[in-house]
Amino acid sequence: MGYSVCNQFEKENIVCPSVLRKHIFTTGAVDNIDHNPSFTTAQGSFHGTGISIFQHPTKGYPGEARSINVISIDNQQTRLGQLPDSYASIPPVAFHRKTGIPEMSKPFASDCQQMPQAIQTENRYMM
Repeated sequence: MGYSVCNQFEKENIVCPSVLRKHIFTTGAVDNIDHNPSFTTAQGSFHGTGISIFQHPTKGYPGEARSINVISIDNQQTRLGQLPDSYASIPPVAFHRKTGIPEMSKPFASDCQQMPQAIQTENRYMM
């Protein structure tokens, strides 16, 4: 199945779920996933990215089905194709203007009195 998906990528030159339809309005949402971000080490914490893709068909135009991945049992393929460099090489980002961070009028200090209420609010959100 993996080879079939990679062959589909090479044929279409795009990485996306095979059930997506062509020529239809599509939106996406990307968000980070953090579990236990307060840990000072990587042990016990998780950082990831969630990606959701939504298609918006209409009654008049439901989009076009993409070609179906065919999985061949007698496929003797033993090597996967290479992803383009753009999938692995991420150029650095730099600001070309000053961000203007305002100065504080007094030293920052917190007595953490609002922390219990903030934790309760967060736990209500998670339920």
